[in-house]
Formats: sequence, structure tokens, C-alpha cells
Amino acid sequence: VGILPPEQEALLEELRQFLDAFYQLPVRIAEPIVLSEHEKARLQRVAVRGRFGPGETRCETGALIDDILLPRLPDDAAVFLGVTAMKLTMGGEWVFGSTRLLQRVGVISVGRLAAEKDSAGSAKLLERACKVAGHEAGHGFGLLHCVFYKCIFNTQGSVRVLDATPRQACPVCLQKLDSVLAFDANKRAATLRDFFRKNGIDK
Repeated sequence: VGILPPEQEALLEELRQFLDAFYQLPVRIAEPIVLSEHEKARLQRVAVRGRFGPGETRCETGALIDDILLPRLPDDAAVFLGVTAMKLTMGGEWVFGSTRLLQRVGVISVGRLAAEKDSAGSAKLLERACKVAGHEAGHGFGLLHCVFYKCIFNTQGSVRVLDATPRQACPVCLQKLDSVLAFDANKRAATLRDFFRKNGIDK
């Protein structure tokens, strides 16, 4: 959604591969959404200015979902997840992403993750992005925040919390996903393992 810097645009294919492995469903990258002047103006009207620092602008997730993504929801999409470089807020608080459960549409921001990458490196940036994308896509399949174990579906309120969050679903949430998607658990585990190893996320 909007213009992604080259280093963030390169994440899209890696996120596609991760989500494909995590949910065991074919994932495709839709055409980029170029925002019209009217859409930019609408987002600017709901942007939060000043609260998070001089000159910093963040966009409300509800406006992105309702005005930009929902009208473009593909007929064959199980979940439609937008990726943007814009920093997001929800209810006045900054967030990594947000998803409407009933509409199966969400958005994540790689802008905040990129801002935190100074000492992290590309593998850590990708790992963070995978956690956020996997988390928000799970809401599209009806999963709520996990309160049982450490899990990718725990709340992700800060980069520090995100880094401590597992890349995997806990047994309870995995069973919920399996009840919806009916995947081969062994194949899924092997595909995810190969993805993490290939991208240097093998701890």
C-alpha cells in the first residue's frame, strides 16, 4: 500500500514464502496499490501528528482497511493483508498492524520494524516482519490473541516484546488453525524449518 522503499519491497517475496509455509495455502502478491490524491488526503485527515515526536505522521489502521483495502478485496482471497511503510495507529496507540476478523482484511507496517533495524540486521528485520504478518493473518482466520502459552498470537506491543515472541503457534492455536485449514503438520513444520534456515533465522 503506497510506496515501499527498495529494502522494504524486497521483504514482500520473503513474507509471501513465509505465509505460504505457515498457513499451507498458496499466497500471491497482489498488484501494488497506488494511492490516489483523494485517498492520500483522506489518510492525511486521520493521521496523528506531533504526539509521537516532531514531524512524525502515522495513519489510522481503520482508514487504511475501510477506504483502501476492503474495496479491493479479491473474490478468491481467504485473507487479504496489506503491507505498507506508513507507521500505523489504532485508537491513538501505535501498532505493527491490525486485522478485521469478520472481513478478513488487515494491514501491517514494516516502517516501524525498519526504524528499529539499526543494530538488528536483515535477518532480524525479516523475522520481525514474519511474526507480525503471521499474527495478523491469523486474525483473518478467526484466531484471537493467545492467552495460554508463549505464541506468535500473543499481543505484540513493542519491538522488545516482538523479539521475545515465538515464531510459531502454540499447541492450542496450532490445533485451532488445523481445524480450519486441515494441513499436514509434518509438511508444515518441515517447510517452515527450511524457510528459516534459508533466511538465516535458525535459532
